[in-house]
Formats: sequence, C-alpha cells, structure tokens
Amino acid sequence: MAVEEPFYCIPLDITSDSVYSLQTALDHRSQLEDVPGGGAATTHQCSISLYPPVFCLQLKRCVSGAYDTEKLCKVVEYGDEEVFGGN
Repeated sequence: MAVEEPFYCIPLDITSDSVYSLQTALDHRSQLEDVPGGGAATTHQCSISLYPPVFCLQLKRCVSGAYDTEKLCKVVEYGDEEVFGGN
C-alpha cells in the first residue's frame, strides 16, 4: 500500500560539472545507477510517479574532504516557475 505524504523533500547533489540548473540536478538524480556490492547487475533509480502538493528541493552545497568540509560556490539556474512531471 502506497503512503501519500503531504510533502516530499529531495536532496540534490550539485557537485557534478553536468549539473548547472534545477532541471539538470533533477535529471542527474533520476539517472539509473549501479549499486556497489549489490551482486550481478544491481541498479537503483529514483523516480516520482505522483507529485505531492509541496515539493522541497534541497541543494547539497557541502563537499566533505578527508579532513574538512567545504561549501561549494556554484550557480544553479532556475526559472520564476518550474514545471514538473511534464504537465
């Protein structure tokens, strides 16, 4: 049974050079990825089938190093209004 949440929060990794906008960050998040140690050809993919009324996007701007944490100073483009789900 699916649980409907009144809001949904998605952390978006923006460290990749291919991420330059809110849309490319969401595209990057939904790519098919290999699961290390998961056995033969184990993959994972994030997708949203039904958008909730409140949708929170958290830009992950901190990069952890061996000895410290650094804030990523990167411009991420977004419009006045974003359309999700192809509607």
